[in-house]
Amino acid sequence: MNKGDQVENTPEHMVTADFRFDFISGTSLNIFGQHTRNQIMYAMKSVPGTAAGTPYSTDYFEAVELHNPLMLNVKLSQKLFGNFDVYAMCKNVLDDYNADPFNPGPGRMFYMGGSAEF
Repeated sequence: MNKGDQVENTPEHMVTADFRFDFISGTSLNIFGQHTRNQIMYAMKSVPGTAAGTPYSTDYFEAVELHNPLMLNVKLSQKLFGNFDVYAMCKNVLDDYNADPFNPGPGRMFYMGGSAEF
Protein backbone atom coordinates (compact mmCIF):
# COMPACT_ATOMS: atom_id res chain seq x y z
CA MET A 1 0.00 0.00 0.00
CA ASN A 2 1.39 3.42 -0.93
CA LYS A 3 0.55 6.26 1.44
CA GLY A 4 1.83 9.06 -0.79
CA ASP A 5 3.99 9.99 -3.72
CA GLN A 6 7.33 8.96 -2.14
CA VAL A 7 8.52 5.47 -1.21
CA GLU A 8 8.51 4.86 2.53
CA ASN A 9 11.65 3.50 4.32
CA THR A 10 13.82 3.91 1.22
CA PRO A 11 16.62 6.50 1.55
CA GLU A 12 17.41 8.73 -1.40
CA HIS A 13 21.14 8.35 -0.74
CA MET A 14 23.15 5.63 1.00
CA VAL A 15 26.93 5.65 1.39
CA THR A 16 28.82 2.56 2.55
CA ALA A 17 32.53 2.42 3.43
CA ASP A 18 34.83 -0.39 4.56
CA PHE A 19 38.48 0.10 5.58
CA ARG A 20 40.63 -2.91 6.55
CA PHE A 21 44.13 -2.88 7.97
CA ASP A 22 46.13 -6.11 8.38
CA PHE A 23 49.36 -6.00 10.38
CA ILE A 24 52.37 -8.34 10.35
CA SER A 25 51.63 -9.34 13.96
CA GLY A 26 48.36 -11.02 12.87
CA THR A 27 46.22 -8.17 14.17
CA SER A 28 43.47 -6.86 11.93
CA LEU A 29 41.50 -3.60 12.27
CA ASN A 30 38.27 -3.20 10.34
CA ILE A 31 36.36 0.11 10.29
CA PHE A 32 33.09 -0.01 8.38
CA GLY A 33 29.75 1.75 8.30
CA GLN A 34 26.93 3.32 6.36
CA HIS A 35 25.11 6.63 6.18
CA THR A 36 21.57 7.14 4.90
CA ARG A 37 20.00 10.44 3.80
CA ASN A 38 16.46 11.65 3.15
CA GLN A 39 14.53 8.61 4.33
CA ILE A 40 10.85 9.16 5.12
CA MET A 41 7.96 7.47 6.85
CA TYR A 42 4.31 8.40 6.72
CA ALA A 43 2.37 9.54 9.78
CA MET A 44 -1.32 10.24 10.20
CA LYS A 45 -2.07 13.85 9.33
CA SER A 46 -5.77 13.68 10.13
CA VAL A 47 -8.13 11.07 11.44
CA PRO A 48 -10.29 9.64 8.67
CA GLY A 49 -14.05 9.67 9.01
CA THR A 50 -15.60 6.67 10.72
CA ALA A 51 -18.33 6.16 8.15
CA ALA A 52 -18.30 2.63 6.73
CA GLY A 53 -18.34 3.80 3.12
CA THR A 54 -15.31 6.12 3.36
CA PRO A 55 -12.77 5.24 0.65
CA TYR A 56 -9.04 5.01 1.38
CA SER A 57 -7.20 8.27 0.70
CA THR A 58 -3.54 9.28 0.87
CA ASP A 59 -4.68 12.71 2.08
CA TYR A 60 -4.73 11.33 5.63
CA PHE A 61 -0.93 10.85 5.65
CA GLU A 62 2.04 13.23 5.61
CA ALA A 63 5.72 12.48 4.99
CA VAL A 64 7.99 12.75 8.03
CA GLU A 65 11.75 12.86 7.38
CA LEU A 66 13.75 10.49 9.57
CA HIS A 67 17.02 11.24 11.29
CA ASN A 68 20.00 10.72 8.94
CA PRO A 69 22.08 8.17 10.91
CA LEU A 70 25.78 7.41 10.56
CA MET A 71 26.35 3.81 11.65
CA LEU A 72 30.09 3.39 12.31
CA ASN A 73 31.47 0.00 13.44
CA VAL A 74 34.95 -1.08 14.56
CA LYS A 75 36.26 -4.66 14.72
CA LEU A 76 39.67 -5.63 16.13
CA SER A 77 40.82 -9.23 15.65
CA GLN A 78 43.96 -11.20 16.47
CA LYS A 79 45.19 -14.41 14.85
CA LEU A 80 46.63 -16.86 17.41
CA PHE A 81 48.80 -19.95 16.71
CA GLY A 82 47.94 -19.77 13.01
CA ASN A 83 44.51 -21.42 13.24
CA PHE A 84 42.65 -19.45 15.93
CA ASP A 85 41.10 -16.00 15.71
CA VAL A 86 39.60 -13.86 18.51
CA TYR A 87 37.84 -10.55 18.00
CA ALA A 88 36.13 -7.66 19.77
CA MET A 89 33.67 -5.46 17.93
CA CYS A 90 31.70 -2.31 18.71
CA LYS A 91 28.73 -1.57 16.45
CA ASN A 92 27.31 1.95 16.16
CA VAL A 93 30.30 3.51 17.90
CA LEU A 94 28.98 7.06 17.55
CA ASP A 95 25.51 6.10 18.81
CA ASP A 96 24.30 8.77 16.38
CA TYR A 97 20.58 8.34 16.96
CA ASN A 98 18.62 11.27 18.21
CA ALA A 99 15.38 10.35 19.87
CA ASP A 100 13.46 9.62 16.67
CA PRO A 101 10.07 8.06 17.47
CA PHE A 102 9.78 6.58 13.97
CA ASN A 103 13.28 5.00 13.85
CA PRO A 104 14.95 4.92 17.29
CA GLY A 105 17.88 2.70 16.23
CA PRO A 106 19.67 -0.07 18.09
CA GLY A 107 22.12 1.99 20.17
CA ARG A 108 25.73 0.97 20.84
CA MET A 109 26.42 -2.79 20.96
CA PHE A 110 29.53 -4.79 21.91
CA TYR A 111 30.50 -8.25 20.68
CA MET A 112 33.33 -10.68 21.46
CA GLY A 113 33.99 -13.99 19.78
CA GLY A 114 36.39 -16.34 18.15
CA SER A 115 36.89 -18.97 15.48
CA ALA A 116 39.12 -21.94 14.79
CA GLU A 117 40.24 -23.58 11.53
CA PHE A 118 41.09 -27.26 11.51
